[in-house]
Amino acid sequence: MAEPVIDKLIPRSERNVNPQAAKRASEFYDTVLKATLEPKYDGQYVAIHADSLDCVLEKGMGKATRAMREIHADGYVLLRYIRTVDPQLASRIIGTPR
Repeated sequence: MAEPVIDKLIPRSERNVNPQAAKRASEFYDTVLKATLEPKYDGQYVAIHADSLDCVLEKGMGKATRAMREIHADGYVLLRYIRTVDPQLASRIIGTPR
């Protein structure tokens, strides 16, 4: 199995990702931001700084990352692509349980 490119650039032992902070940022999106951002901001990216829960919203992934790094140069940043999924479409694609 091939080694991920990031592992060649920055070994896992040298990455400072706090798993609790990363989980907290993801939960923050799911419980607080999602209802506000979807569907109004479909197709945009939100960057969430895991330690502070500061957020920026941009139309591109790179723009969101750079905007967050202007605010917080260090720390884990969670990027989420905002996309509302139509439940009927999802059930047709995935299939309905029988």
